[in-house]
Amino acid sequence: MGVRFGTVIAVALTWLAAPHAARADLVAGYVEGYGGVSNADTGVSGSTASGLSPSLGAQAGVRLLGLELYGDYNSPGSGAIERGILGLRLGFWLTDMTRLELRVGGGAIAEQGGALTGRTVMPVDRAGVVGRVGVNLERRLTSTQRLMAGVGLNGEWFTVTNTQTALQSDGWIQGSDVLATLHLKFELGI
Repeated sequence: MGVRFGTVIAVALTWLAAPHAARADLVAGYVEGYGGVSNADTGVSGSTASGLSPSLGAQAGVRLLGLELYGDYNSPGSGAIERGILGLRLGFWLTDMTRLELRVGGGAIAEQGGALTGRTVMPVDRAGVVGRVGVNLERRLTSTQRLMAGVGLNGEWFTVTNTQTALQSDGWIQGSDVLATLHLKFELGI
């Protein structure tokens, strides 16, 4: 028993010490910058959220196997949107240079200045919950997979309320948003 356990430990340490290509599929950290267009729809009368609006943003996250935790900040037009998402991510290498990512998750969302729900009479800050799905198609820009460029499409469904009147049940707003992006990602992992 002791010899087998020692052999397993020796093999594992040898594998970890041996040089091999870095893979961001198992454990990874990344930062991403993106630009694109957003199309929020809340059904709120007098809201200016409907229609396409340009959006700039950044995302930072960590992955462990198929689990992903990331924070996202973007600014579509006026105001800002912040998200904290925990979800599942699957990555498939279509070629040596091209990867397809599928994501699904949920978490918290906050908006400032009516960036997501639109400006009504007076823009307010809102917070709530969000469910998110997305797909990215990415291509390596270098021989390692550390720097990648890609396109993405994310859809989300949210429920938010005014952060100052959160206990009132009539202030909840439900809606959806679609965000199409071009992004640049720097990724480190094993």
